Amino acid sequence: MIQLSYSPRVSNFVDAADVSGNIRNVPLYLQYLHQIDVACKKADITTGAVYPIVGGTATSHSFNFLNPAQYQVNWFGVVTHSSNGMQSDGTTGYGNTGIKTTQFNLSSGLMMGIYAYNTGTSGQRASIGAYSSSGGDTNSFQLRPFYNFTSSQTFSFGQFITLVTSPIKGSQIANKIPNVNIRSLARNGIELISDNTSLSNISINADIYILCYNNNNPSLGTNTPSFFSNNTHGLFAITNGISSVLNTKIFSHDIYTANRSIGR
Repeated sequence: MIQLSYSPRVSNFVDAADVSGNIRNVPLYLQYLHQIDVACKKADITTGAVYPIVGGTATSHSFNFLNPAQYQVNWFGVVTHSSNGMQSDGTTGYGNTGIKTTQFNLSSGLMMGIYAYNTGTSGQRASIGAYSSSGGDTNSFQLRPFYNFTSSQTFSFGQFITLVTSPIKGSQIANKIPNVNIRSLARNGIELISDNTSLSNISINADIYILCYNNNNPSLGTNTPSFFSNNTHGLFAITNGISSVLNTKIFSHDIYTANRSIGR
């Protein structure tokens, strides 16, 4: 174990994700991880995965902060890794988290979130997701923060889809609050929208991808990456739901300030 005055969760993550001192020897990165740890504790995030995307390498970026022994990302295609985060080439690069859509009960809550270092370009570009055309958009998990739409932001069709028309740098947190029919979308500590919507669990059993979504369209074959993102990401989260609209805003603020602390 490394000797740090940080929590066991930070130490365990560093032990797993560090490559030749690229995290443990950088005080700013250790403080960043401490901020992520505090943010998760405040939001009571305990299950699923949070990828802090720190260290600048494919290996370091693949580990789950909540539990490094679970949900390590497998990278495919062209993904560029740097101190700013990671970026798909927009046509081939993505990651498979190994998290199944069926691992989340929507009535019990679900949170999906990102931090975007740059704005990328608008269009049908997904940061996180899995989808089945057999049920259309009613059978999907998707976070599409840079989708062209008619309003500035919306929880539109589907089981759990967020659409935002303007590419904006910063955090974006989409949350289905546990055990109530409320969804909330927050960016950089500001509530963008919340609504009262009943959601049913989706029927597909598919791996959730990042930097695109996993398209299970029967005409394409299962597990086909689609709608590739082309902006640089500094964090991904796919976890249990956060308990309230207020706490969703607080978590989005904490993720924003943590990333800004390391110059992203």
